[in-house]
Amino acid sequence: MNKKRIVIVGGGITGLVAAHFLQDDCEVILLEKGEIGGMCRSKPYNGVDVDIYGGHIFNTKDREVMDFVFKILPPNKWFSHIRNASIYIEDKIIGFPFEHYMFELGNDFMETCLNEIGKAEPDTSNLYKYLLTRFGPTAFEKYFGPYNEKIWQTPLEEIGTNWINAGKVPCSDISKLRTINQAGGDNDHGMIHSNFYYPKSGGIQSLINGIKETLDKTMILDKGEEVKSIEKILGRLNVVGEDFYIRSDYVIYTGPLVGAAGEIKEWCGIPRPKLPQVYHGTDCIVAQCDFFLDNPNISWMYVPEKQYPFHRIANIAKFQELKSDIVLVECPGKTYYNQSLSIDKYPIKILDVFRHTRTYPIEPVRLHYLQRFQEEMKRHNVFCCGRWGRHQYMNMDLCIRDGMNIAKEVKQNNDK
Repeated sequence: MNKKRIVIVGGGITGLVAAHFLQDDCEVILLEKGEIGGMCRSKPYNGVDVDIYGGHIFNTKDREVMDFVFKILPPNKWFSHIRNASIYIEDKIIGFPFEHYMFELGNDFMETCLNEIGKAEPDTSNLYKYLLTRFGPTAFEKYFGPYNEKIWQTPLEEIGTNWINAGKVPCSDISKLRTINQAGGDNDHGMIHSNFYYPKSGGIQSLINGIKETLDKTMILDKGEEVKSIEKILGRLNVVGEDFYIRSDYVIYTGPLVGAAGEIKEWCGIPRPKLPQVYHGTDCIVAQCDFFLDNPNISWMYVPEKQYPFHRIANIAKFQELKSDIVLVECPGKTYYNQSLSIDKYPIKILDVFRHTRTYPIEPVRLHYLQRFQEEMKRHNVFCCGRWGRHQYMNMDLCIRDGMNIAKEVKQNNDK
């Protein structure tokens, strides 16, 4: 029996994982118009590997995902860390998460916040209402509002909340929060990524390289292979580009659904949903700064206040158990304009700037337009998945799980 042909559009981590799990049973062709790895790419600077799309770390509670990753890159190839994130606010360093360290901004501030948190059921109709009702107006105005307004660069009222993982948000139980604050804080308390793994060499791209090495039965077409349309003629799919026309039984699409430059014009005759600005980028700055040399225990630091153009600065050398002044500074897209940077008393010397126009999908409040389109495409054997194909803010472990699930779903469809 002839093997079914699968075309995977996009060579980021989701597409690579899907190819890995399909290539033994199907003829797999993977298309990538840029570089394999997508957002999981790294470069060395003075002996420190830097993830140029932002600091990538790995952790998961999903045993299958963990087993897969450790099969590709064995446990002895990773450093294991306990996260020690911080927040720089009011010219001081306080602990993270914010609600566990409110006491560091004063007892009166803490009491006001504790009296407001949990007074109402969280309103999930949009991100603004969710943060305001979950944490109360005082904590919202001090931290949650400014930080999220900075990072998303979009009115919070226009952002949906389906992407919010409960494991990312600490408890709002007042008695527990009071106990934590009175005990001097708690940077763990069961939160996701409270501990994490990072490759010992090669940055996060070493995981990508490891997956790619397993794809000996996958045809990879990269460097400029941009898809222009996905057509359906006489029951068969055709993936069409400038220089190719590939017939296929299934398509796995991991690219952007909305707002794409060079966007796909034809989707099996199905109108693609038209939405407003629904993604934003990041200016990732590789720099030298002595801040973490004097504060070596901090993994990374969130910076909510508007006088600083960046929202996060990462001690990327610490991930690799190195002592170095190399840091990764992340600014919301198109906000860095060659200005001098500093944090506290420490100047930031810029080595390199990577301006990415597309790093975070912004989930619209009215998500059903996208979901309806995705379900309709599935009926045509086109499976949208991954951070951009689903248009959801998914961490790396969730993208891996999605690639595994899509591969399983395609196999099940094929067996019917």
